[in-house]
Amino acid sequence: MKVSLILATVERYAEVERFLEKLDLQTYRNFELILVDQNDGDPLRPLIEKYKNRFPLLHLRSERGLSRARNVGMRRATGDLVAFPDDDCWYAPGVLEQAVGYFRREPAPDGVTG
Repeated sequence: MKVSLILATVERYAEVERFLEKLDLQTYRNFELILVDQNDGDPLRPLIEKYKNRFPLLHLRSERGLSRARNVGMRRATGDLVAFPDDDCWYAPGVLEQAVGYFRREPAPDGVTG
C-alpha cells in the first residue's frame, strides 16, 4: 500500500528540514512526498537536493493558498492513501507503518483525521 504525502509550504525552511529529517527515519518506506512550494525564489533547493535520493520526492510549484497547493499535489499523487501533513509538523518513525496497518485491518473507512 503506497502512501502519498502532500506537503504544502510557504515561508518555512527549518520546519520543512525537520519534516524531511523525520520522514527519512520512517520504518515504512512505500511512500512518496509531493512538496508543493509556494515560496518566491527557490529557498528549498538545498533541502530537495539533500533528500531527493533518499525517498521519492516530487517538487512542484503553486500559487499561494493551501487548497490550491493541495489540489496541485493531488493531481500528481499515485498512492493508495493520501495524507496532508502541515509544513510545521513531523512524524515519529513508525507513524506511516501504523497508518498503513490501520487501513489494512479496517479497509472500510473513507478517511481518518486527527
